[in-house]
Amino acid sequence: MHVAVPNWRAAKRLLAGADIPWIFAEHISYFTARSLADALRRAGFELLECRSLPMVCDVDYRFAVVVLERTPFDAVVRRFLCMGERRIGELLTDHVQIACPTWRLRLVIAAARVCLRAWPEGLFSALGFGEELRVTARRCAPS
Repeated sequence: MHVAVPNWRAAKRLLAGADIPWIFAEHISYFTARSLADALRRAGFELLECRSLPMVCDVDYRFAVVVLERTPFDAVVRRFLCMGERRIGELLTDHVQIACPTWRLRLVIAAARVCLRAWPEGLFSALGFGEELRVTARRCAPS
């Protein structure tokens, strides 16, 4: 059996906190490598491999927004984009309207893309803090 689940101990989740927007109510449970391995063993599976890997995602703007909103740069970016008191997260919604020139929004998006591409997800994955846990297991032989 192969299982892929979000890693509760992912570096991004630890930095952004538990209220990050990719925590979904429809997920019954979130796992660490240890809790997933324990659950599989209790269900009668032998763990063959457990790895932490990056999720397949080009650019995670939701992560950038959550981190930005927790820094002093939030007010600077909102002012630059003429957003007033509106949250930066509104930029991720459909039909967002802001009163700044288009080049300003493009500049902010380009800066976010550069910062996100610099995020060392490969290093975090190698250390066990990648965004996804991938497990290979097999049913234990009956004793």
